[in-house]
Amino acid sequence: MKNLRPFIGNPRIGICLALGLLMSVGVANADTAPAVTAAQGQVTTLNGAKSDAILLKIRQIDMLNQLLPLGMKKSQYDPMLAAIEKCRANEKKIKGMEDDDLAKLDIDIDSAVTNALDKGIYPPHAMEVKAANLLNAMGVRRTFAINENVDTLYEAAKKTFDEGQMTVMEKSLDAEKMDPSVKKDSMDKPAKIKFFLRQIFLDPLTYDLLIKLQKNAS
Repeated sequence: MKNLRPFIGNPRIGICLALGLLMSVGVANADTAPAVTAAQGQVTTLNGAKSDAILLKIRQIDMLNQLLPLGMKKSQYDPMLAAIEKCRANEKKIKGMEDDDLAKLDIDIDSAVTNALDKGIYPPHAMEVKAANLLNAMGVRRTFAINENVDTLYEAAKKTFDEGQMTVMEKSLDAEKMDPSVKKDSMDKPAKIKFFLRQIFLDPLTYDLLIKLQKNAS
């Protein structure tokens, strides 16, 4: 997830940007004509679910195009799967903390929305500031968690992969094209490998793909 620091300054803008980065877009699964969901204002279509499935396969292809060149041996899967599981546990812990933090705001937020809709009362500025600060803190916390997860994967990778496989990870992705804020010329080999691990092994699709690839590995 991207760092949320840029939204500091204007609480109204901050809340919108933070939510856009923190929340995942739900999968459209309506089986009716185009409609708008009450929760997030998503427009859905008759074949939306099928299109989402196709897009998922396209993303699987993207991941497989990066995983297959590693030529992983059967014995190399379990250590990396275990590392991903550790990362997932860390992510779950962070999300649980977010759930607790957001729950503390729920009553005030709900009241503000109700008053705005029913009485035309502007949401209190102090509450907006509080919400923006919380979302910013959540973003910083997630950034730290992602860095921890990348370090976990990197330590596992060093013990699991040979030098050739590490070089494949180092040279596979153009970090600067994928993230304009990154200057690849200033990245050493470990930084490039960590970038690969973050983009590929931390992707939500990778775990299941590795499970399936392991079955046919030798």
